[in-house]
Amino acid sequence: MKAKINKLAFPPIVDKMAKDHQGVFLWDLSMYFDMKTGKVYPGEFCPNRYGYSPFYNELAQVGSVKKFFEDIVNRKNPFDEAAAPYGASVRLFNIAKPTDTGWALKSGKLIAEEDATDQVWPMYVRKSGKSMVNTKYDWDIAVVTGQGDTPHEAIENAYKNSERVVFPDLYQLPIESFLSTRYAESVLSRLEYLENKGWLSHE
Repeated sequence: MKAKINKLAFPPIVDKMAKDHQGVFLWDLSMYFDMKTGKVYPGEFCPNRYGYSPFYNELAQVGSVKKFFEDIVNRKNPFDEAAAPYGASVRLFNIAKPTDTGWALKSGKLIAEEDATDQVWPMYVRKSGKSMVNTKYDWDIAVVTGQGDTPHEAIENAYKNSERVVFPDLYQLPIESFLSTRYAESVLSRLEYLENKGWLSHE
């Protein structure tokens, strides 16, 4: 908490704004550093954005997209009767290949084993017979989710599901990196920090 970046990103006004706000909220701000001068410049700012994959984690916890949105509409907490206390997700990427004119992304079928399709959230696809085919040459292919009673179980299940997805030149973060606690910014290191501070309760 004494790191310079925390002092830059969280001036006293942020504490005041946070104390005035009720409920869960998130702020997303990118920061650019000029290594020669030490100056910091703000980039894109967005309040209440959960990031890329966390929403899929939440849907995985609840176990039903229909139930999630019906509970929201009926002003119920969808996590009161959640199917699992933890959800995890893995992003699948379409890796570009160098060509004479630049870089090229492959087109192809996205194939998932039938009993794993409930855990696969494709980005840009259309149905072609029984297969899904990508419709946009983009880096993102899909998000694959998993559930569990512990963070490790949810992560391991997400990776088991991702192993049942096939696409040309598929890339994903290795599970060893996801489970690593060797660096402070890892998901499990952040979770451990919140637990040790008493800021996160499992009850």
